[in-house]
Amino acid sequence: MRASAADRKSLWRTDGARYGRCDVAATCLDGLEITYLEMGAGLWAAWGVDDHELSLELTPSAAAELAICLLRDRFSGRPDAFEAIRAYCDEHDIEVTLSEWT
Repeated sequence: MRASAADRKSLWRTDGARYGRCDVAATCLDGLEITYLEMGAGLWAAWGVDDHELSLELTPSAAAELAICLLRDRFSGRPDAFEAIRAYCDEHDIEVTLSEWT
């Protein structure tokens, strides 16, 4: 399911003779869609192949697995991992529910 353009968050973007971008968005089914677009004057324009578009669609379980992998890459081995993740969520306005037991 394609996400609307308004819901997309830019991961990378360039302007110029060769325009390109990579975006990510949540889909209406709670998965993720990652898109890549490159177009404009380039080496392949002479053959009429000057636009290149790719899309990755991740199911909710695949998106969760990606999140786990990215968290491990960024926070593994850190004694402050829990607090660092919590601070990262606060910094990026990601809603979380904190539970505590003693």
